[in-house]
Amino acid sequence: MTVRARDALAQVPLFAGMPPRFLKRLADKMDEQRFMEGATIVRQGEPGDRYYAIADGTVEVVKDGSRVAIHGRGEGFGEIALLHGITRTASVFAVTTATLTAIEREPFLVAVTGHGQTHERFEGVASYRLAVDSS
Repeated sequence: MTVRARDALAQVPLFAGMPPRFLKRLADKMDEQRFMEGATIVRQGEPGDRYYAIADGTVEVVKDGSRVAIHGRGEGFGEIALLHGITRTASVFAVTTATLTAIEREPFLVAVTGHGQTHERFEGVASYRLAVDSS
């Protein structure tokens, strides 16, 4: 486990309250990825295979050509496709050089669905983002 992966997860409010052993298991399965300014991180319509926590930098979320959000350190994205088994609902681009920690679908789902409080938080955020994106 990298300290950076654990720290990135601990900063995401959705993981607040998750027992340290769950966070450690999750962080152990994460890898660090660096994206240069302007790089495409995920594309709308592609299969969702990872959840990303932002360790450093800023990303822009774009749906159907329109900006829907800007995310920075302590935030994450990618939960909608993983939780609902659908394709990516938006594209994400690096606004600045960004360091992300990423976890693949299966370990993400095992960790999140295995902790009821965290699962409820992620489902709430996913539902909110889907509702906002469709308006």
